[in-house]
Amino acid sequence: PMKDIYSLFKKLTASDFIDDNYAEYEQSFENPEMMVIIDRFNADPITLTYIAKDDTKYILKRNEETGTLFEAYQSMSKRLLKTYEDFQK
Repeated sequence: PMKDIYSLFKKLTASDFIDDNYAEYEQSFENPEMMVIIDRFNADPITLTYIAKDDTKYILKRNEETGTLFEAYQSMSKRLLKTYEDFQK
Protein backbone atom coordinates (compact mmCIF):
# COMPACT_ATOMS: atom_id res chain seq x y z
CA PRO A 1 0.00 0.00 0.00
CA MET A 2 2.69 2.56 0.90
CA LYS A 3 4.52 1.78 -2.31
CA ASP A 4 1.36 2.63 -4.29
CA ILE A 5 0.98 5.96 -2.49
CA TYR A 6 4.63 6.83 -3.05
CA SER A 7 4.33 5.96 -6.73
CA LEU A 8 1.31 8.23 -7.01
CA PHE A 9 3.20 11.26 -5.69
CA LYS A 10 6.22 10.45 -7.78
CA LYS A 11 4.00 10.84 -10.87
CA LEU A 12 2.37 14.11 -9.74
CA THR A 13 2.82 16.68 -12.48
CA ALA A 14 1.40 20.12 -13.08
CA SER A 15 -0.48 20.66 -16.32
CA ASP A 16 -0.03 24.43 -16.06
CA PHE A 17 1.22 27.19 -13.75
CA ILE A 18 -0.49 30.30 -12.43
CA ASP A 19 2.01 33.03 -11.57
CA ASP A 20 1.35 36.05 -9.37
CA ASN A 21 -2.45 35.65 -9.34
CA TYR A 22 -3.08 34.30 -5.83
CA ALA A 23 -5.54 37.08 -4.92
CA GLU A 24 -8.07 35.66 -7.40
CA TYR A 25 -8.10 32.29 -5.59
CA GLU A 26 -7.32 33.35 -2.01
CA GLN A 27 -10.89 33.07 -0.74
CA SER A 28 -11.28 29.56 -2.23
CA PHE A 29 -8.13 28.41 -0.42
CA GLU A 30 -9.79 29.28 2.89
CA ASN A 31 -12.13 26.30 2.34
CA PRO A 32 -10.15 23.83 0.18
CA GLU A 33 -11.53 20.69 -1.44
CA MET A 34 -8.64 18.64 -0.06
CA MET A 35 -5.31 18.95 1.77
CA VAL A 36 -2.50 16.41 1.62
CA ILE A 37 0.39 16.56 4.08
CA ILE A 38 3.51 14.66 3.12
CA ASP A 39 5.80 14.02 6.06
CA ARG A 40 9.39 13.56 4.98
CA PHE A 41 12.16 11.98 7.04
CA ASN A 42 14.99 14.39 6.25
CA ALA A 43 13.10 17.58 5.44
CA ASP A 44 10.11 19.70 6.39
CA PRO A 45 6.67 18.37 5.48
CA ILE A 46 4.97 19.46 2.27
CA THR A 47 1.32 20.52 2.33
CA LEU A 48 -0.61 20.44 -0.93
CA THR A 49 -3.90 22.35 -0.80
CA TYR A 50 -6.42 21.65 -3.57
CA ILE A 51 -9.28 23.85 -4.81
CA ALA A 52 -11.51 23.11 -7.81
CA LYS A 53 -10.83 25.06 -10.98
CA ASP A 54 -13.43 23.36 -13.15
CA ASP A 55 -14.81 19.87 -13.79
CA THR A 56 -11.44 18.45 -14.81
CA LYS A 57 -8.74 20.37 -12.94
CA TYR A 58 -7.68 21.46 -9.48
CA ILE A 59 -5.49 24.39 -8.51
CA LEU A 60 -2.82 23.45 -5.98
CA LYS A 61 -0.89 25.54 -3.50
CA ARG A 62 2.35 24.12 -2.07
CA ASN A 63 2.80 24.98 1.60
CA GLU A 64 2.09 28.68 2.00
CA GLU A 65 3.76 29.68 -1.27
CA THR A 66 1.54 32.09 -3.18
CA GLY A 67 3.82 33.27 -6.00
CA THR A 68 3.14 30.24 -8.18
CA LEU A 69 0.09 27.99 -8.08
CA PHE A 70 -0.20 24.75 -10.02
CA GLU A 71 -2.95 23.15 -12.08
CA ALA A 72 -3.41 19.38 -12.01
CA TYR A 73 -6.02 17.08 -13.45
CA GLN A 74 -8.61 15.72 -11.03
CA SER A 75 -7.80 12.12 -11.95
CA MET A 76 -4.70 12.34 -9.71
CA SER A 77 -6.67 13.61 -6.73
CA LYS A 78 -9.37 10.98 -7.15
CA ARG A 79 -6.70 8.35 -6.59
CA LEU A 80 -5.80 10.05 -3.30
CA LEU A 81 -9.38 9.76 -2.10
CA LYS A 82 -9.24 5.98 -2.13
CA THR A 83 -9.50 4.23 1.17
CA TYR A 84 -6.82 2.06 2.72
CA GLU A 85 -8.83 -1.01 1.70
CA ASP A 86 -8.71 0.10 -1.94
CA PHE A 87 -4.91 -0.01 -1.84
CA GLN A 88 -4.99 -3.56 -0.44
CA LYS A 89 -6.70 -4.91 -3.57
